Amino acid sequence: MSSGSGPSEPGRNGSTAPPRDEPRADQTGRSGTSPSGGAPSGASAAAALSGASSGTSSSTSLQGEGDHDITTTGSRLIYENRWMRLREDTVRRRDGSPGLFGVVEKTDFATVAAIEDGMLHMIEQYRYPVRRRAWEFVQGMWETRPGTDPLVLARAELREETGLEAAEMHYAGRLFLAYGFCTQANHVFLARGLRPGQAALEPEEQDLVTRAIPLAEVERMIRDGVIDDQSTISAFALLRLKGML
Repeated sequence: MSSGSGPSEPGRNGSTAPPRDEPRADQTGRSGTSPSGGAPSGASAAAALSGASSGTSSSTSLQGEGDHDITTTGSRLIYENRWMRLREDTVRRRDGSPGLFGVVEKTDFATVAAIEDGMLHMIEQYRYPVRRRAWEFVQGMWETRPGTDPLVLARAELREETGLEAAEMHYAGRLFLAYGFCTQANHVFLARGLRPGQAALEPEEQDLVTRAIPLAEVERMIRDGVIDDQSTISAFALLRLKGML
């Protein structure tokens, strides 16, 4: 996964102009470069260890380790499916002591806060691991297309889950999901100038419903714990802090 980006410069209409290595979005929604020059920002570790599905590698130094606080000395694949890979790495710390890391590799995803006339378009769906329904922003990933420009992904997920097309897509930034054990990053967008269309839900999303909720009500739902999805809450906070929402 690529390292965190530096501070952004203020953009037009409350948006933020992303640094050169992050996706660009203007008022027409045209995209420029994607993170890491088109490479999936969650794939650097996977690329560095692409041959590690069996056995172990020796003294492999992962891209993005900075000053080599931790050096990878071996890696093995534990589990893999369509959506994720789990690997186990042996490491050497700066003082020479050995260590062990379990790392989940997942493709980056996009989160979209779609707003019109003070109403945020939220979705509710059943989340199997916690066995309950939950309110969230639009979000999703393309596990079979890890190099997809996050702007393209964000537009597609918004259309797929809500049927909405956005005239404006503003990029807020990138947040890592849980970088203590996972490579996945979340690319946050604000969508404006919404036009209704036809949703195209996948079989896994057949229980999904969408509803436009006043901004103040969404804030209350977060404050009261009704919304407890960390991707949604962190995206909401980032947009608020940047004055975009």
